[in-house]
Amino acid sequence: MERKYHGDQDWLYEMTSIDNPAKLFPDEWILSWKWEIRQTKDLNYHQPRGRRTLRTVELVTPPKDCKVCVFHGDPNPEYCNDPWVKENWR
Repeated sequence: MERKYHGDQDWLYEMTSIDNPAKLFPDEWILSWKWEIRQTKDLNYHQPRGRRTLRTVELVTPPKDCKVCVFHGDPNPEYCNDPWVKENWR
């Protein structure tokens, strides 16, 4: 028997087709900590992947409408020294 979906991308493609448009969260609800909230993005590259920290500490907080801060790539939240992250990542 042939499977309808061969992977998650096949399912996503069908679920977001013209006949079945995706219902997405508003863009302002989900922001990247490194790329959209912080000012600087420079990493300490002498550290191993997954444990890299940012070169500077920033006193930033997400905008009021932000519901989810995404941490993709480095740094992982437990290695981010920004005060807001340290306070909220427990």
